[in-house]
Amino acid sequence: MTISILPTILSISVSLLAIGHILFNKEKFYLRSNTILFSCIYAISGVAFPLFYNLSLEIQDPIMALNIWILMILSRIIVLGLIFVLFSNVFSVRKIEPIYVLTIFFFFGLILAFSYSHISMDTAINSVVIFSDFEIFLLPIAIVLYDVLIIVLIFVKSYKLIVKPLKTNFEKAFVFYFVLLMCSSGFFLSYMNTKITLLGDLSLFINLFSLLALIYLLIKQPYRFVSYANKIYDFIIFQKSGILLYSYNFDTNEEIEDIYLKGSILIGINHIISNIIDKQRQLNLIQVKERDIVFEYDKNFGYALLLITNKKNTIIEKSMKNFVRQFNETNKESLIKIANLSQLIDISEFSNVKDLIIKNFKPFVTDN
Repeated sequence: MTISILPTILSISVSLLAIGHILFNKEKFYLRSNTILFSCIYAISGVAFPLFYNLSLEIQDPIMALNIWILMILSRIIVLGLIFVLFSNVFSVRKIEPIYVLTIFFFFGLILAFSYSHISMDTAINSVVIFSDFEIFLLPIAIVLYDVLIIVLIFVKSYKLIVKPLKTNFEKAFVFYFVLLMCSSGFFLSYMNTKITLLGDLSLFINLFSLLALIYLLIKQPYRFVSYANKIYDFIIFQKSGILLYSYNFDTNEEIEDIYLKGSILIGINHIISNIIDKQRQLNLIQVKERDIVFEYDKNFGYALLLITNKKNTIIEKSMKNFVRQFNETNKESLIKIANLSQLIDISEFSNVKDLIIKNFKPFVTDN
């Protein structure tokens, strides 16, 4: 029995609490994929990996100890891949490049093959797996290269955050998490190549702290996982005649007057809205350089939403639909009036729009 039992018990406890929090607060994570991703990270990194590590040291049967050791290796490389996906989702609006995925799977297959090769089978001695008897060091080299690859890919995805001054608690906590991840990898690789149990125990302790850093983010600012890289710039409501009903800027978190909108842009948007709002096939997206202009229409009351973002996604689409529904419910009488174009339109009646924006687009308007 080693001191690793303490971080193991704490890691399992923290991970089970984290998984429970994630499952009971799924709506705060906005995407089902995020719920699954976080749950898997805690289940593997906080439960499976520490258990396999301890069992590989305590089990006396050499073959069984070796199999447990292999499961420990595989659980660790899987969770590193999941952490890379996490960083990619947070710090980039682009999909993960196929070359990254193929490279990760290549190393995963390589490590799996080396683990079950006849060379590996000779390394289980007295229930402790060592590398010093390897005639060639293919497996440890593959593991080291895989760790370095994941760290480099994470750095590439988040280098803008790492090298700039940290302004928010979210940024500070994420950089702290990245540093802990590197330290944990360093100690674990040292343990793998020296068979010094203390190094493995230190890796478990650091892994525990990384789990605590991540759960802090999950509890305090879960919405930032979907909005850190994905930005919304402007939100505009137009009546089908082309009249501007409301405009909101997400950078300043303030309402803006139509006089601040560029005249040519306003004229162009007015023309689009007035010509297609009543048609069956409607324009839903205009893509320009580094910007997506997203439209949502309401035929019943004859108005349209226009939202400018750096990347359209399902969260934005869902938020726009929810906004339309709630906007119609709370402003039904005013919308009926303006639907009759013969009446004077009083845009001051839509004073509650900002509250609806904050409610439906919370991840994008919260500045902490």
